[in-house]
Amino acid sequence: MEWLYQTPRSFHHIIAETIARNGYLGEVFLPLVSYNTALFLAQNLWKEKYSFLQERNALPFFAASEKGWDGRTKNLKTVAIPEGDGVSIKGEKSHVMPAEFLLVLAREKNKPFLALTGKGSISWDNRKDHPFFSPESPQLYPYLGNPEQKTDLSHYEVRLDFQAERQKFILPEPEKYRFFSAQIRDRERISFSVAAYGMLRYLDAGEARKYAGVAEKLMGVENFPLAQGVQEDSDSVFSALYALAERMAIVLHPLWYFPQKKTHRPEM
Repeated sequence: MEWLYQTPRSFHHIIAETIARNGYLGEVFLPLVSYNTALFLAQNLWKEKYSFLQERNALPFFAASEKGWDGRTKNLKTVAIPEGDGVSIKGEKSHVMPAEFLLVLAREKNKPFLALTGKGSISWDNRKDHPFFSPESPQLYPYLGNPEQKTDLSHYEVRLDFQAERQKFILPEPEKYRFFSAQIRDRERISFSVAAYGMLRYLDAGEARKYAGVAEKLMGVENFPLAQGVQEDSDSVFSALYALAERMAIVLHPLWYFPQKKTHRPEM
């Protein structure tokens, strides 16, 4: 998936064009999340592994969430325990999407710890946190994805118990990790805004033209946290999509409302 490794503007153009063509959020949801989490952190905190992933055109995901962690590293129950020249990583994660590679967030004492591992070292629980593509999804949410492709957008609970050699983990500087992880939510918001614009184009090209200039500005946003004006631009695109869906009696999948939910800013 080469377009994952593009500049933000190029990446967002592809997001908008893809949804405008077929209306399926499911076709861009996985790369959208990967681009703004695992790849964003790797690019800024672990360039060696970013190059490793880029060479393979990989679609990695970030395994961070745990019940009760509240976005704070010190609350993580997943720990990295030194063993010889490597570490042993043990814990559980939620909201994890299947991927060839996972960037796992753990705690080494009270400091952030990142490890890159393959899906084979993870114990995938049968329980799904959110069955976003359950058998009834195509009927309930016709614009989620192509039923024939059966894209798995589900989030899983996973158990971690694996060893990582020295070249497969890194202890980023806490301040740097805090700085970049705090941007993830806003970055996802921008990407979802662009996706919402693409959906507007798919449903009503005339309505979408009113927001073409706003969308073009959002595609090139590079300063975080978001300025008030940028947040307002983002809100305007979402509001237009929600209003259009209501007029057309279309039931939007809950994923479309994800960027609007209040969340905690990541802290140490």
